[in-house]
Amino acid sequence: MLLRQVGIPFRQRPAAVDEQRRAGEPPAVYVRRMATTKARAVKSDLPILAADTTVVAGERVFGKPSDRTDFFATMRHLADSEHRVLTAVALRWRDREDIAVAQARVSLRAIDENEMAAYWETGEPADKAGGYAIQGVGALFVRELHGGYDTVVGLPLAETERLLRSFGIDSWRWRAAFPSMAEHAAAGKAGAREAKVQPSTTRPRPPPAPQAQASHPCASARTANASPAKKPPRQELLIDVTTFETRAALTADGALRDLFVERSDTPSLIGNLYLGKVLRIVPSIQAAFVDIGLPRAGFLHVRNMRRESVAPASTPTPDISALLHQEQRLLVQVVKDPIKQKGVRLSANPALTGRHLVLQPLAATVTVSRRMVDEAERTRLKALVETLRENAGESMGYIVRTAARDADAERLAADMAMLRRRWALAQQAWRDAGQGPALISADVSAPVRALRELAPLTTAAVVVNDDEAHRALADYAARHMPALASRIRRYRGAVPLFDAYDLETALERASDQRVALPSGGRLLIDETAAMTTIDVDSGSTSPTSRPEDTTLRTNLEAARAIPLELRRRNIGGIVVVDFIDMKDSAHQHQVLALLRDAAADDPAPLSVSAFSPLGLVELSRRRRRDSLASQYDAPCSCCAGSGRAKSVQTVCFEILRAVRRQQHIDDRKEYVLRAGQAVIDRLRHEDAPHLAVVSRQAACAVALQVESSYRDEFDLSPRCNR
Repeated sequence: MLLRQVGIPFRQRPAAVDEQRRAGEPPAVYVRRMATTKARAVKSDLPILAADTTVVAGERVFGKPSDRTDFFATMRHLADSEHRVLTAVALRWRDREDIAVAQARVSLRAIDENEMAAYWETGEPADKAGGYAIQGVGALFVRELHGGYDTVVGLPLAETERLLRSFGIDSWRWRAAFPSMAEHAAAGKAGAREAKVQPSTTRPRPPPAPQAQASHPCASARTANASPAKKPPRQELLIDVTTFETRAALTADGALRDLFVERSDTPSLIGNLYLGKVLRIVPSIQAAFVDIGLPRAGFLHVRNMRRESVAPASTPTPDISALLHQEQRLLVQVVKDPIKQKGVRLSANPALTGRHLVLQPLAATVTVSRRMVDEAERTRLKALVETLRENAGESMGYIVRTAARDADAERLAADMAMLRRRWALAQQAWRDAGQGPALISADVSAPVRALRELAPLTTAAVVVNDDEAHRALADYAARHMPALASRIRRYRGAVPLFDAYDLETALERASDQRVALPSGGRLLIDETAAMTTIDVDSGSTSPTSRPEDTTLRTNLEAARAIPLELRRRNIGGIVVVDFIDMKDSAHQHQVLALLRDAAADDPAPLSVSAFSPLGLVELSRRRRRDSLASQYDAPCSCCAGSGRAKSVQTVCFEILRAVRRQQHIDDRKEYVLRAGQAVIDRLRHEDAPHLAVVSRQAACAVALQVESSYRDEFDLSPRCNR
């Protein structure tokens, strides 16, 4: 139905496959397997497009009802509650295949038994996953829909279009080549659809508008000039806590928006206070190296020194030798994690971060974040904090964070009291630390930091899979983010959290060098030690009648995608973007405006330059820790560092996650793990405690075996007992 509505010709081929779900198989894995199996079941030289849909409520999967009793049981479970609809689309052509998964959330109203009986008599539920058809009478039961309507129908068109374009298939040429759809008419949902592609030299025609459905129960009357209000995306924060790492993902309508990864052996040090000792002063770079007890000394620049006691702020910055001397003890704070071979970046102006405020104990003024542009709100918040500070009889400085927008006096006062307590405890630890170097105060735990930094107050749900982390999050939210306190949920599903939300695939793609754009273009992202370069390539973008319009469309799609990719990958520093050449200055201004708008909600400040004479745009994004690629990858020993490969640690963690999944796949109790020498060595030493914990949780034993031909791959298979 959807393919016919948008004017794409197709022929339907049956695909006889076993749709039985495997024991313990995650829904997202099942729906991907079904779509791929269907695509492989059809033999043809033409592109094969196959789709599969499943309905998930909690941990239960609801397929097509087998009979009336099964239908009633399904509807009783889905009625008056929310469920997820997962649709996978697989495309196979010329020995190549790819797959995309879309997700929607549907909330059904309460349904009584008489309505269920009447609906069953229509015959509509018999062959529909979840027992209802949103494109038919079943839409009467829908209370709310988050995500694509086409996903629930069974063929997400945006994902389908992206797949086609990634294969170099232009659906607009289909429309021009097949103006009449009569010869390709096919009824019902296709188990596998074969699309016939023919080249065309005629001018592409716009797709026919879908027929009006005035009688559709979900249709709403609008005037010709009215436009529907854009609904904000449903955001969720998912926090996966294990013994070896903490991962937090912020999603918007199921799509990955932001990512936080912290491994137990390399925790973030940002915000920690240390009593340090000056090791060496380097006047030529106006910096000092300070021992804070870490393997590498920290870097302290003169710009990060407290100057008030030495010279007024209006005077030039003094020489660092006038501010410090060798062997001097001083309180410093980590403002940037170690990156590659560099040590931590330090500041001698400590700042304690809360939800709404940042306390600067050695400053004396109240300022407001530059990212808050509403002048009236800036004035209100600054006056409110100054009043609260005077009432408390203190004179320390504060920065009002962007998150404080619309905060009342009670919330701000609570934040100030908490920060004052933290500073008092830090001062006591400072006095007790002796000569140092020593840790004075550590920032909050990784899960709480993820909640504080990633979750907006409009977040629909915060889901965490660990009891201790759940208690810490609930306590922090109750004190500082009461709007989220009731939305923090403890995940107790048998399937790993990120697997249940189909995020593992998105995480794997988050460090890909190539990023596809909707119209067939792509981004080529290359990280180097000095900078990151992004090349915008037209790829298989379909040319329009005016080449400049094609160029503008591709550049606008790139401008919308680049800030999101920088945020997902935690790329900072200098970023140079090579857009497709545009001669029209108005088009350049349009691209820059969209680029800045797309970066508006990025927590890390992003500055954007104008186009250079060579058509380049320079971005600068604050970098505080290693990028995702630096965390996940290591220089490849096979290509002398010219490529990238997964680090031994990452392979070990993938193995640990694979062992966790075994209890949900089969009931075998003994497995053999085959991997490279370095991976096996790490599992026998550094990660041996993690492997023991995971094996105990999965109730299985894992024997380790070196496979010399393996590098960053592994094989986990049941032991054969003969």
